[in-house]
Amino acid sequence: MSRILVVGETPVINSGFANVLRRLNQYFIDQGHEVQQLGWCHLPHMEHHKFPYFIHPINFPKGGYYGQELFDGIVYDYKPDIVFSLGDVYMVDWIPKAKTRNSFTWVSYMPIDSAPIPKSWVKTIEEMDFPVTYSKFGEDVIKRQVPYTRNDVRMIYHGVDTKTFYPSDRTEIRGKNKIALDKFILLYVGVNSVRKQIPRLLEAFDIFAKEKEDVLLWLHTSLSHNAGKEGWFLRDVINQYNIINKIILSKQASPVAGVSEETMRMTYNVADVFVSATQCEGFGLPFLEAAACGVPSIGVNYSAIPELIKDRGAVVPASDWILHTPYGMRRPLIDIRELSKKMSFMYHNKNHREQMGNNALEFALTMDWEKILPSFKKLIEDASNYNEHKPSINIEKPVKVDRAIESVEI
Repeated sequence: MSRILVVGETPVINSGFANVLRRLNQYFIDQGHEVQQLGWCHLPHMEHHKFPYFIHPINFPKGGYYGQELFDGIVYDYKPDIVFSLGDVYMVDWIPKAKTRNSFTWVSYMPIDSAPIPKSWVKTIEEMDFPVTYSKFGEDVIKRQVPYTRNDVRMIYHGVDTKTFYPSDRTEIRGKNKIALDKFILLYVGVNSVRKQIPRLLEAFDIFAKEKEDVLLWLHTSLSHNAGKEGWFLRDVINQYNIINKIILSKQASPVAGVSEETMRMTYNVADVFVSATQCEGFGLPFLEAAACGVPSIGVNYSAIPELIKDRGAVVPASDWILHTPYGMRRPLIDIRELSKKMSFMYHNKNHREQMGNNALEFALTMDWEKILPSFKKLIEDASNYNEHKPSINIEKPVKVDRAIESVEI
C-alpha cells in the first residue's frame, strides 16, 4: 500500500474542496493507504480534530499561502509515494519547482472552469504525473490545449453523500424557519466572490419579483468581501433594489469554516429552486447537493454546469463575455433578462418544476460517493505502480521552516 501526502484545504472546515477531501482521505485510509495532509486554512483552534491522520498546519506567511515553504521538509520527513493535490492549477503551480519533486508521483485533481486556459497552466499540467479533472468540460479543455501529458488526462466527477443530502419534509423545515408553505423560494448557496456574480442574481430576482408577494430569495453566503475574495458588501447591493423584504440571509459561521452538512441539507430542502448566476464552475457541488434533495436548479449554460443541471432544471445563455482574473480568463455573464424568465417559468409551472426535481434526484443517486470512489481506487493503484518504476532519489534535507501556527484573525 502507498503513503499519500494530500495537499489541499483542511477537512476540518466545510468548504467545497474540504468536503471532497474529507471523503477521499477516509477512502484512501479504508483502502489501506497511509495518509497525511498539508492543510490549507488549518488554524490554531483546529489542532484537536477528529480525523485519523496528521494534518500539517500552514504558518502563513512563513509557510507560504499554500504551504510551499513547508512542502520539501514534509516530503523529506514523511517520504510519500504519492502527492495528491486538490485545488486550482494556480494553487499548486509551485509543486513542479519543489526540490523533492522527483521523489514522488503527483496526482492533481483540479477544476477547469474556463477556456482557454493560460499558457502557464499548460506548463504546470504537463508536469503532473496524473492530471485529473472533475468535469467533461475540463477534460475536453485539457485535451485540446495541453499537447503533452505524462499519462492520459482522466475525468472523475465529485460525488454526493445521499445519506446526508436527501429530500426532507418541507412543511416541517419551513415551520422551523417560520416560512409559509405557500411561499416560492429561490436559494443561492456559495461564496461571495466576483465569479459568483451575486448582483446579477439580485437584479434578475428584482425583475421577477415585481408585483409578487409570495416569492423569496434565500442567500446562503457571507455578507461582505468573504475573506478577501473580491466580493461585495451585499447589504449595500441589496438596498439598490426594491427587494429588501423578499430576501432571507443565512445565519452562518465564518466564511472560512462554513456550516455543517446537516444544516445545508435542511437549507436545500427549504427551497423550490436552486439558482446561481455564477460565471462558471469547475464542478458546482451545490447544484449536486440540491439535486440530491430533489431540488431543480437554474444556472448558466457554460463550463461544468450543464453537465449537472441539463434536463434537471434550466440553463441560461450568456449575454456577454469578459476577461476575468489576473490571467485574463474568458468567462460569461449570465443574461439577466433570461434568468428572470427562467425564474418565472419555474414559478408558474409547478408540475414541470416537480418533474425537474425528480430528474435531479434520480441523477444525484447515480452520483453517490459509493459509485464514484472506485474510480479513485484505480487511480491510486495506477499512481502506485507508476511510482514503483521511478529511480531512487537522494534528497538533501531542506532548511527547516517553523511550522508553528501564528494567531490568525478571521
